[in-house]
Amino acid sequence: MSDIETLPKEAAGLEVDTCFLGRVAKLARERGLSVSPREIGTKHGFTGDPVPLSTVLAVSADAGMPAEYKRLSWAELSDLSDRLPALMIFRDQSTAILAAIAPAGDGTPASIDIREDDDEDELMTLDQDELGPLWIGDMLIFAPAK
Repeated sequence: MSDIETLPKEAAGLEVDTCFLGRVAKLARERGLSVSPREIGTKHGFTGDPVPLSTVLAVSADAGMPAEYKRLSWAELSDLSDRLPALMIFRDQSTAILAAIAPAGDGTPASIDIREDDDEDELMTLDQDELGPLWIGDMLIFAPAK
């Protein structure tokens, strides 16, 4: 697990919209964990403003979803295939669940599928050109389920 002292330099000022909590809670429930987003948000003092990455990591751990932060390139997403779902952090501080990666013939991703946190959410498929303006590589990769 990461803490603020071990975060890479590029993550030092990273803040995340509190919408991430619903996505982490959704993933925790999918693992059979009981998570109350309201309780965790209150415990960590959420006010609706974006929170620092260190808080995101602490909240994820409290939800039973310990995570590590990584900044990845489009090509490096292929390395995550066996670690999905993961959480993408976008340039605007919002998040989405990375649900699947479709490989191209050269081993890089041809496209990815993302979703939010509602049960009715459909997957949105994006290629590198569509994702590029939204994302610079910030990811939360969750520890494997036990």
